[in-house]
Amino acid sequence: MNLQISHSSLKFSLVFLFYVFGVLLYEIIASVFDFTFTDELLASAIFVYYIFYGDKREKEYYICLIFFFFYLCYSLIFPHNLRRAVVSDFIMQIKPYIVFYSALALKIALTPKQKNFMRLLCLAISVFLLFPAGLLGVDRWQYDFFGHYSRFATACIVTGLLYYYCSSRDKKSVVITFLIWALSIFSLRSKAFGFCAMALCLFFLWRKTKNIEHLFSFRNVVLISIVVGVAIFVAWEKISYYFVFGGEDNTNMMARPILYVGAFEILKDYPLFGTGFGSYATYASELYWSPLYMQYKLVYFSYDIMMHQYVSDVWFPALTEVGLVGIGFFLAFWYKRLREGSNSSEIIKDIVPFRITILVTAFFFMESVADSTITHNRGAMVFFILAMFINESRREVAKIEQEKVEN
Repeated sequence: MNLQISHSSLKFSLVFLFYVFGVLLYEIIASVFDFTFTDELLASAIFVYYIFYGDKREKEYYICLIFFFFYLCYSLIFPHNLRRAVVSDFIMQIKPYIVFYSALALKIALTPKQKNFMRLLCLAISVFLLFPAGLLGVDRWQYDFFGHYSRFATACIVTGLLYYYCSSRDKKSVVITFLIWALSIFSLRSKAFGFCAMALCLFFLWRKTKNIEHLFSFRNVVLISIVVGVAIFVAWEKISYYFVFGGEDNTNMMARPILYVGAFEILKDYPLFGTGFGSYATYASELYWSPLYMQYKLVYFSYDIMMHQYVSDVWFPALTEVGLVGIGFFLAFWYKRLREGSNSSEIIKDIVPFRITILVTAFFFMESVADSTITHNRGAMVFFILAMFINESRREVAKIEQEKVEN
């Protein structure tokens, strides 16, 4: 009994520490103490905990580890950058999956008492997100405290997801969750508008499990088209800035569009396994300056890249590092999540697992177009929360299946 209590407290501590120090205070710690490895430290703690106490039957975890260590060896044998760049990028790329699968294997889920505490904490943090961070504006609080406007927005999204996980998920809880998510709009980031539009779509279109069967009904397709249209409308300024007008001048394209162009060119030369870790569109490739930027003459077409700026400010082009095999792994990972979410919702007659899985998937796909959130501290926390939702739904599914066996 004491061992169970200690494990429960330890799991709660991991959630609390990752949220407070890995998300909210990450930039403060980095600026004051010059320490930027808070999320890696916490991810390592979760992994060590998994090694000693995690369920080793999580077979998908082994596939993930084999995949990443294969690419680590491949990157070291056929390097396109320094070894320390390869290792650094390997750690950053595997981090969110380590957090996700370790949380699954440890069956991390909060007790009602722990949920109540975290729910109150999220509400208290939301007051700060509203004032002063939200109302007093972008230039001071959002930038100084969170490091960037987009990081303030994702802090709001993480807080909303965590609150919803810890809530009773009734109508009142949904309204409060949306109010927390709506705080991200103070960042004036188009992605925040897009996320809120997507959340509204999911929470109001699919309120019952039977809606899953009619996902592509005429009514839903029309409503989805409207929501997607609204998301594109509010995001059009940035879309045109980076991907339309940013590519008009062939002598000085902006970093993001030229990284996409370069990614296709590199994939033509390295289609199967890509160029390996630390080679393209990642922080390590920027810090240790990958030779590929010169080899493919990207520096001649973009002043940003020539000045080593915005190289790691987008994630989808980074899939060039792992080629078509890695892209297949990435798509298969999210397909597995969506399929499990759909199956769980059908069995337990609750739309929440499927809804949250779609929302998190959409969040990462939107973020990855023009940001590298998926490999950062905030991305790891979203993976953590998704794992807790899955653990909860798996427990409910197991309970229902056990009742069927007994009956």
